[in-house]
Amino acid sequence: MIGRTVEQVKLISRPRPLTSAEQAQVLAQIRTHEGDKFEPTTVEGDYQRVYGLRKFSNVEARFEPTATGVIVIFELSQQNLIKEIRFKGNEHVDTQTLENAASLKPGEAIDSFRLSLAREAIVKAYQGKNFPHARVDIDMDQLSKTGIVTFNVVEGPRVKVRNVVICGNKSFTDNKIKEQVKTKPSFLFFSSGVFDPDQVDADVANIRQYYENHGFFDARVGRKIVVSPDQKEVQVEYVIDEGRRYVVDRISFRGNHDDRVTEDILRKELRMTEGRFYDDELVKRDIRAIIKAYSPYGYIYVTPEPNPDPDYLQIRDQRILKKEPGKVEVVYDIHEGKPFKLGRVLVKGNTRTQDKVIERELRVTPGQLYNSDEIQKANERLRAGGLFTGVTITPIHTNPDSEDTRDLLIEVAEARTARFMIGAAISSNSGVAGDFTYEQRNFDITNWPASMSELFSDRAFTGAGQTLRISLQPGSELTRARIDFVDPYIFDQPYSFGASVYLSQRIREDWNENRLGAQFSLGKRFSEVWSARISIRAEDVQIDNVHNEELRAPEILEAIGHNSITSVGLQVKRNTTNVPILPYQGTVTTAGWEHAGALGGEFNFDKFTLSYDWYHTVYEDLLERRTILAIRTDAGYISGDAPFFEKFYLGGIGSVRGFRYRGISPRSGIDDDPIGGDFMAAGSVELNFPLAGDLLRGVTFFDAGTVNPELEVGTIRTSVGFGFRLTLPFFGQVPIAIDFGFPITKDDKDDTRFFGFSLSTGQ
Repeated sequence: MIGRTVEQVKLISRPRPLTSAEQAQVLAQIRTHEGDKFEPTTVEGDYQRVYGLRKFSNVEARFEPTATGVIVIFELSQQNLIKEIRFKGNEHVDTQTLENAASLKPGEAIDSFRLSLAREAIVKAYQGKNFPHARVDIDMDQLSKTGIVTFNVVEGPRVKVRNVVICGNKSFTDNKIKEQVKTKPSFLFFSSGVFDPDQVDADVANIRQYYENHGFFDARVGRKIVVSPDQKEVQVEYVIDEGRRYVVDRISFRGNHDDRVTEDILRKELRMTEGRFYDDELVKRDIRAIIKAYSPYGYIYVTPEPNPDPDYLQIRDQRILKKEPGKVEVVYDIHEGKPFKLGRVLVKGNTRTQDKVIERELRVTPGQLYNSDEIQKANERLRAGGLFTGVTITPIHTNPDSEDTRDLLIEVAEARTARFMIGAAISSNSGVAGDFTYEQRNFDITNWPASMSELFSDRAFTGAGQTLRISLQPGSELTRARIDFVDPYIFDQPYSFGASVYLSQRIREDWNENRLGAQFSLGKRFSEVWSARISIRAEDVQIDNVHNEELRAPEILEAIGHNSITSVGLQVKRNTTNVPILPYQGTVTTAGWEHAGALGGEFNFDKFTLSYDWYHTVYEDLLERRTILAIRTDAGYISGDAPFFEKFYLGGIGSVRGFRYRGISPRSGIDDDPIGGDFMAAGSVELNFPLAGDLLRGVTFFDAGTVNPELEVGTIRTSVGFGFRLTLPFFGQVPIAIDFGFPITKDDKDDTRFFGFSLSTGQ
């Protein structure tokens, strides 16, 4: 019948014919017209739209063939219409709220199914406002006689959850179990204490699942509701019988036939091993390790689905409870599929960002074996770069002539990369400062606007992944004005260029330090790990407003006035970390040399620096929330006659915490002024862990360091402490830091400060 001419569109209405107004309303929804070619999909859409009028209890669409075409017929079953909607008994919830919940209107058909849904929605509305025992009935006798829908409401008492109690838990704390439930006690404005019996039942299931995920396969969970005498408060008790916790008796693999991925290789990275208690999170983590083992050989992993592609890698974990009590075997059932090569790279969703900005983060090339692990790392790099709010990378098959190739579809959702921030910053290192900053993280210096209107659009000067930052930060201790430009890929080659022009004034306790300068750098990436950078710096440093000169150190007095410095520098870096913000694996080794006086100036000295940072994931849960151990070490040495403002200092946030900013330093003068040292060594051990996802993280740390006038080890200062890292997306990716440090060993002349912080706001 498809394609035959529609000779007529008929409307058949029962039990009475349609009025002219009703007929016009129905025909307005029908897009099948006389003379059109018959299309079943169009008729299906017509049926949906007519039924959506809510005027008929039933709508049927059918067709009758004729000698020359087809007749399309819509049969409409009419029903009495709602004349009015009333509510009775609602004292604590206003009528408008209930009308919105019911989603009924006068003039719609009286449909028993929709009336039932409306009644349930009203009950839910009451439950959400702490009326769990609310009942709602419809006066059906009145409805059949008059067409008036009357909802009779019996609200019952307002009930709040007063307390949530966990009973019988031995292996997990109350707080850990409460994290699995959504029923919360009433507490100020943070929780309304809604009591929802259905949610309580869901909480029971969640607790049971939590125990099962941790090897308690025989656990039983129930709940008990204790009602107060006035029936206005309840205490919800979750009663747990943990049972036995199962131990993994055996780990086995099925279906692993590729000789390059042996069982020894698969077992090498397993965290769930024989003899350990079963833990579902470790099993899921081990599946990712198995995927990683297969990745270099072209296998593409897909999650188990009802009908997955048989050519893709699939891994399912199975639990087999043994006859011996408390023993379980974990089986990884592997379907290897076949290896693929990488074909084309297709990018979608980037309306401003150039394709090359995305493609250069892949670090894989068409023609090589598909590597799922490398592509996952590319996904992380793209997300961490700050240009996109979402990144999805999918293998797709677009070329029927190449069955062993899969193209790569990269779908991105672009972030807002331009920001003008007006705010404030406060730091224990630099005091209070205002912040007026314009930043474009997706700058393109060559994308000039074609008109004045384009100048203020989101497309002008954007798209190349460059960074432009212009900032003015007037402050109580430090005032700065700065312009920074960075191009990470000059001429689409692995070279970077950076330029900075800056002006600053720091008001120290007994003198002022003013700097005016510029710095230019050229970098080269030799591989994914190794890079180098050369830089040129020119600065004028002015020391003025010196207080009580008779008490000041000679090193400070000698520098009063203007001091010119020029330098050239070389930095070599080896970086194996995975992401720039909060890395959780890999190392960073940086060696630097700077020669002052190469291009003139008043000083001639060489500064050597060396740093080594190590990151390791101690624990990772199923949601990829990681506990990270970081070890950082720094050392520096100056050869030659460097002024005091170029020397090394320690102390403050980002250094040895528990000490004042620059509170660790050699001293000179009657007032023991800090004048810096020619030798510095420092280190830190820090454990960084999630408290509320990655939004709020905690840290514990041990810091140590020393600064000395010469190449020698003097008093080593040490401290321990704890802190918090709060990341607010609208303030950027750099977290707000608050640290509490407690010195263990120190010098008598050191300045201590147990509280360190770095807070900034802006929008």
